[in-house]
Amino acid sequence: APFYTVNPYRQHISSGAFSTHPPLSERIQILRAMSHGAGYTDYLKAYVRVTRRRRALLPPGDLTERGKVDIRQASRDGCSAPATRAESLRRAGDIIRALNDFAFITCACGLRIKVAPEYPKDRIACPRCSRVHPVQRSGAAAVGSLLSASSAMGAPAAAKVVCPGQEGGHPSERTVQEARFVPGRWQKIACEICGHGYEISPRFSGRRLVCSGCGAVIRFSRAAGQGDGSSGIPA
Repeated sequence: APFYTVNPYRQHISSGAFSTHPPLSERIQILRAMSHGAGYTDYLKAYVRVTRRRRALLPPGDLTERGKVDIRQASRDGCSAPATRAESLRRAGDIIRALNDFAFITCACGLRIKVAPEYPKDRIACPRCSRVHPVQRSGAAAVGSLLSASSAMGAPAAAKVVCPGQEGGHPSERTVQEARFVPGRWQKIACEICGHGYEISPRFSGRRLVCSGCGAVIRFSRAAGQGDGSSGIPA
């Protein structure tokens, strides 16, 4: 609870006697005071420095076991280049298509299929490799994912899409993506199915992530010698 930047519940009583959150202005000061690191210990030091109060925000074991987390530096290493004019126009066109009930399907061969709302069948064959895909209209979820991928997250990072079968069902049951994860550094990835973007922390220890936009599974492959993480974490 102390780590919310904005209290999602009853923001008007955030500084009341029964609140678990300090006022918003104070929370911002705490985050800005974290100039030496982004770990739990750094947060606690900034909290004491700003509020002049000492509280047991975390169990002592968490403060000693988590280790140091460096602040992310201003760098584009590992990120895609700025979108060109052609890419920006393509994304704008995709947003308009999503608003008009187009379906977007990314095939295992890498081709992205855009299915018009007038298409009468519930399945479609990839024009490149002939793999058959079910047609599912995502509606508002697809629009939101396209907007997310086109703004804050930038262009989707490269990821390999693996379709183990041609059966239908929920995307999480028929589609698995693989993305390379380098532990110890910030990293951006995007779902290849719906375009929903994610920013992965250096402390992330999971082996997979379930896309909140379409339900597809994104599995992470790690560098040799890195330990396995925990089970999947729905985003």
